Amino acid sequence: MCNHSNETINWFQSIPFILVHLACIMVIWAGVSWVAIVALLLTYSIRMFGIVAGYHRYYSLRTYKTPRVFQFMMAYLGTTAAGF
Repeated sequence: MCNHSNETINWFQSIPFILVHLACIMVIWAGVSWVAIVALLLTYSIRMFGIVAGYHRYYSLRTYKTPRVFQFMMAYLGTTAAGF
């Protein structure tokens, strides 16, 4: 069991994390539309392709060969999954 009693929260570095979660409350004021839901699902699917096909299947397992341009595209898609 770890003893975390001497760890403190760095509130300054936590600000972006807190703001991202507070921004989710904006859904109450902005509302949700079908266009937003479709955009969410589409971008999520594309980003997960970058993670699964790119980072996992290609970069770590080397299960297939692909042209250099497509390698960069998958790397870019994988990094977009990290958010901001």
